[in-house]
Amino acid sequence: MDRFPLQDNFTGLWLDGRVKIASWFKVPVAAALNRRKTAQEVCDSLGPAAEPLPSIIQPELALDLKAPTLRRPVLLVHGLAQQADTWVNMKNYLCSNPENPYGGVYRPGQDVEFYTEQLSRPFPGKVFILNLTDNLASPAENGKEVSEAISKIRGATGSGQVDVITHSMGAYQARQALQDGEDAMANLIMISPPNQGAYGADLLLKLDKLGLGRYPENGALESLRADGDYVRALNATWEQDRQRLQSATIISGVGLPTPDKTWKLASNGDGMVAAERAQLGDTPMFVAADNGLPAGHPDFRDFQMFRYNHLQIVSEAEVYQKVGQILGRKPADSSPAENYGEQLVLDESIFKQPATVEWPTRQDSLF
Repeated sequence: MDRFPLQDNFTGLWLDGRVKIASWFKVPVAAALNRRKTAQEVCDSLGPAAEPLPSIIQPELALDLKAPTLRRPVLLVHGLAQQADTWVNMKNYLCSNPENPYGGVYRPGQDVEFYTEQLSRPFPGKVFILNLTDNLASPAENGKEVSEAISKIRGATGSGQVDVITHSMGAYQARQALQDGEDAMANLIMISPPNQGAYGADLLLKLDKLGLGRYPENGALESLRADGDYVRALNATWEQDRQRLQSATIISGVGLPTPDKTWKLASNGDGMVAAERAQLGDTPMFVAADNGLPAGHPDFRDFQMFRYNHLQIVSEAEVYQKVGQILGRKPADSSPAENYGEQLVLDESIFKQPATVEWPTRQDSLF
């Protein structure tokens, strides 16, 4: 079933093909699409923590983009009602560098299968993807699975810490893990995070009351409510939680009318999360927007607002580039690289026949 298609030159906005918003809503929708703000204009309105995400103008540069060598394992965490394949293109980018081998998908509770897969690889993986057991569960539950994945990845690689990249509500799962005491997360990159909630969740909850909902209510939508109780409680400890990180970064797209608590019923955002609701205090934020090139320019692109929409943004070269710059850089203290990949540290209780496995080392080439 289609989600939020724009039809008939914005004469109406359809929600799952069931409910049509009144025709008067076409005015703010059309106005928002026709008046394209530059990334700098958007950042000026968001405050000093926001800056434009640098555009890759020439297509050849995007096509030839290669990832830097990652300093430690990376865990990718998907969002609400999604799966591990959210990260197909991001995984391919990170693994374009042979020093960043793919480690596979971690499914909570399937430790034997996960460790068996690691044993089959000639070298420890560096890029892992979490597939949540229930992608409609509340962050309070899924945060435990993020910590579980970090623990198993550390055991499989010998790394002291893991970097985490999230999409959408995946930011809640990772931040919940931090709030619960996770201390092995190094850098956290949140792509399109609803850090102040998403008003679309409020609308879906209202549709539920009318018998038009599509998700079983198990806490996920309630936690996404704009300025809701869960969001306030999660944000209340952010300053303390972030102290356990080396860095935290937000990447979010703008250019589409996004449901929000305003008199227009919409704000500038990625179609699901308004730009202001992606912010989190003074956490650095990079804003992806139309590059502003005029029609007739050799590298002109139109409809860029759809490239940076809520789901597509994780597959854009500018986002890859920024992720690589963050995770491939050295910490500010220029400390040496972690002793990574020498031994697979197994939880031997998961095997009938306990075994200690020595990994081949190649420290001359890993960093």
